[in-house]
Amino acid sequence: DLDHTLVKYRNPDTFELIYRVVGGFMQENFEHLRGVFDAEYDHGFCSRGILFDSRTGDLLKLGSDGRVAMAHHGYRSPLSADQVRERYGPDCWRDWLSLLDPQAKTPDSCLFATFFDTPAVQLVGLMVDAIDAHPGEPDYSTILPELFKAFDLAFSPQHFPSASPYFRELCAHTNKYVHERSQLRAKLVGLRRTRKLMVITNSNFDYADLLMCQAFGLDWRGLFDLIIYRANKKRSFFTGTNQTAPFLAPPPPSH
Repeated sequence: DLDHTLVKYRNPDTFELIYRVVGGFMQENFEHLRGVFDAEYDHGFCSRGILFDSRTGDLLKLGSDGRVAMAHHGYRSPLSADQVRERYGPDCWRDWLSLLDPQAKTPDSCLFATFFDTPAVQLVGLMVDAIDAHPGEPDYSTILPELFKAFDLAFSPQHFPSASPYFRELCAHTNKYVHERSQLRAKLVGLRRTRKLMVITNSNFDYADLLMCQAFGLDWRGLFDLIIYRANKKRSFFTGTNQTAPFLAPPPPSH
């Protein structure tokens, strides 16, 4: 794999960049969200494994048994243990066993399970707080569609390298966000003497090349026998509409 495996990000700086870019896209595209994301990025608040339930506006941490262990309503309102018990009771959170199934997404909840979407935890919390500030019965159903649209605008492959502020910043200051990995490079060179090595990544070839050049040098492709980009790994290579999609060769490196 590439992201957070071969490529090691400088997470604090990368998380702040994602937070700024996605929040910026939402403020530009949704007038009612202007000014909502003025708060500084909160590293202590955002972590992997947080679940957002748009029926309640709560951000949840589930235990290994599926029960709600901790909860925040929005960003600024932690729930006490008594409030959690009163709201969620002793039972498992609904559909908790399906949370990691990519085919079982529900429209009213989202598990932030990767480093890449971790900053969205605070964005969602601030959106809940903004809705609660208005009189009347709160409706949190618009939060996830607006968030997903902003992620698509910010990180779609067709927006590389200049159409998104995320890609522009990453191209301009790659070493600020990606570690150089000379020690791992030496190990890969040693492994390749006796083994076949390959990279299978969901990233597009141009984005992957930018990251891998920073991590391993301009000749990084020579470390591997096979490289597959845009692999769509969660759904495997040949399912649904991908059954007849051909493999395409990427263009040669420009450097």
